[in-house]
Amino acid sequence: MIEKILTAHEKDVERLEICDSLVLEPQLNYSGKMATDAYRGRRKNTHKDRIYAGILDYKIMIEDEGMEHEKLITSVVKELPLQAIRNIHQGKSPEKVKGLSDRQIEIAYWLQTSFVEQELNWGEKDFQCRTYFGRPDVKDELLRRSAPRDYQTVFIERCHEEYGDGKNMEDVFSEFLRRSKETKNYVLWPPIDWNTRKIKSGFRDFMPPNLYGEETDKWVEPYIDRIQKLCEEKGPNPNHPDVG
Repeated sequence: MIEKILTAHEKDVERLEICDSLVLEPQLNYSGKMATDAYRGRRKNTHKDRIYAGILDYKIMIEDEGMEHEKLITSVVKELPLQAIRNIHQGKSPEKVKGLSDRQIEIAYWLQTSFVEQELNWGEKDFQCRTYFGRPDVKDELLRRSAPRDYQTVFIERCHEEYGDGKNMEDVFSEFLRRSKETKNYVLWPPIDWNTRKIKSGFRDFMPPNLYGEETDKWVEPYIDRIQKLCEEKGPNPNHPDVG
């Protein structure tokens, strides 16, 4: 999937049809909200050294509507077996996950493309926006050993347990829904205690480094050289204070 998205940005492809219910719209040449908002407010200082922030942004269109975290998580939890979710998290392509119906494969693609968006656009590189997931200088070992996609995975894992116990999964994430300046819809804020900068106690057992007993791999790493070449070809984000 990362290969498809990188190729789209390299060749200025505006639309990728992944399956019947899923279309990706690469936000070419820094045209997306990730790029235009990368240096607004406090991000001006946070991202001052990230001159290519937002270059790999893309919209996820699910059933002709922009992807929203609430719909994604509820669909994934209700429709996909837990092992299938974990297979996707660990890098398996949806069509290679055994035992899924055609509809389940589509939803698995929703999940995969959302994971990829996190991995490409959030992190420690100069083309990414900052996240606490996988950040090497945070005190919380769980956050240090995580990867950007774990931000969604921790909600999905906990919701899957709640749903399996017959509880209302929306109660798990409703307090974390906030209106996003970037997308203008409601997105999940990470379950972090902002006083301690640690994952909240009710979510720690559901973090992948705890579930799997190892550090989560970052999907972007094998593509760094290729992405840096794209950055050099496209040039820096024109919204950067020292560029525009």
